[in-house]
Amino acid sequence: NIEHYPLAVVCGTLVGLVGTFTWAGLAIITMRQFWIIALLIGGGVGYTMRVVGKGVSLRFRATGALIAFLSCVFGKIFALIGIIAKTNQVDIIDTLWYYIDYGMLASFIIKENTLFGILLYLIATWQAYKLSAISFTRKDFNLFKRY
Repeated sequence: NIEHYPLAVVCGTLVGLVGTFTWAGLAIITMRQFWIIALLIGGGVGYTMRVVGKGVSLRFRATGALIAFLSCVFGKIFALIGIIAKTNQVDIIDTLWYYIDYGMLASFIIKENTLFGILLYLIATWQAYKLSAISFTRKDFNLFKRY
């Protein structure tokens, strides 16, 4: 068995975390959202899971899609927290403690997202799903029939 699922999950999660913090960092520095990062997260997580994990099963695809989706969502959350901290000129800890109403956080993120943003989350998730496992073509199956 050549599949390396645990290694693929670890490496895919690391790529997702890099994407999450890149998204948040750029948003905090520029005070703008760069939606293209969602697509880069989806592609990066999926490609990493496929190359490292060498998997063909559905669990690679589902895990890659989940990691990409959560990375996009947390990138957005961390970006909003960072922007609130920068706007109020306080550090992140004070922002998390005094400025964030956690009961309202989910509804705020839903309201703040546009249809375009949600579409890009879905595209990133689909991209990770498609790229996370090795795909076989009809030609590949015909090769196996010979043996």
